[in-house]
Amino acid sequence: MSQYLFLTLALVSVATALLMVLSRNPVHSVLYLIATFFAIAGQYVTGAIAAGSLLVVMVGALKGSTAAVAQGPHKSDVGLVENLGKVLFTDFVVPFEIAGILFLAAMVGAVLVGKRDTKL
Repeated sequence: MSQYLFLTLALVSVATALLMVLSRNPVHSVLYLIATFFAIAGQYVTGAIAAGSLLVVMVGALKGSTAAVAQGPHKSDVGLVENLGKVLFTDFVVPFEIAGILFLAAMVGAVLVGKRDTKL
């Protein structure tokens, strides 16, 4: 049930974001922006359950590590990093790669917006 709600909110957020960018009327753009914010807020509410589940799975996968986290950066912490790397690049490789692509696109977009020519 919650994944259908999440997917519906995702489609609504993408559609309203596109309408916001493509709208020529500034008032309509602001209204679409507000609708996008509400759709994304709904995604955060429904996605928080999924993120909590992911955290529990990842911590459970790391529980077999012999590293002592509270001791600081010692040689024994290699086991924790090694286990995290194994989990990220085996069980969660697709979401990890998608997140990397999204972060790269956001960085490129930020650079392009920052370098935009302000002369008209």
